Amino acid sequence: MNYLCLDPQGIYCEQANGLANGGKNKIRYSTSWEADQKFEYMATGMGYDHIEKVLYSDDHFDWADCIVDFDVTGQDTIAFLRKVYPKKSIWGAGNAAKLENDRWKLKQVIRDIGLPLHRAEKIKGVSNLREHLKKNKDKYVKINVFRGDIESFYAKDFDSVEMILDEVESAFGPFKEEYEFIVEDSIKSDIEIGVDTFFTGSDYLRPFF
Repeated sequence: MNYLCLDPQGIYCEQANGLANGGKNKIRYSTSWEADQKFEYMATGMGYDHIEKVLYSDDHFDWADCIVDFDVTGQDTIAFLRKVYPKKSIWGAGNAAKLENDRWKLKQVIRDIGLPLHRAEKIKGVSNLREHLKKNKDKYVKINVFRGDIESFYAKDFDSVEMILDEVESAFGPFKEEYEFIVEDSIKSDIEIGVDTFFTGSDYLRPFF
């Protein structure tokens, strides 16, 4: 079987190699390099016995029996390819990846389907966030969509996070009042368990750590 593996971040090379199944399947593997135009981003996946590294993924769409993207990035391409090749096997999150990135949208979906949801507020702008945290303690703050700029942080009280807010304000510059933050209530628990893995619709793929 012919697999084209799209890997924007170049972190799923071993999954692509696993699909080769010792050479029983043909694998062409693409990573994103054009933004920085550096060979190091292209080089991921080279040197494997059963992986053919390709420069431009779109040259191989017709060749592939199945197109795969294991990541949650680049999923707009997966959604588009499903429309272009309705009879081809296209594996990936597609439009569902928006639920990973748009945290407020995910909460709306959870609420709409009737699942339990703890209290959270969407706050726009660093100034409004400052005022909110001055009045409210024991909160978790998350960036909506642009999590690469700053990840979640715990606000025990305003004084404990004032320096973080100063850093956020400086980093966001003229767009500091455009950013959306999600402020969530703390959930009291002795333990928190999480796992990132693949779900087939009936069970989790194994093995995993």
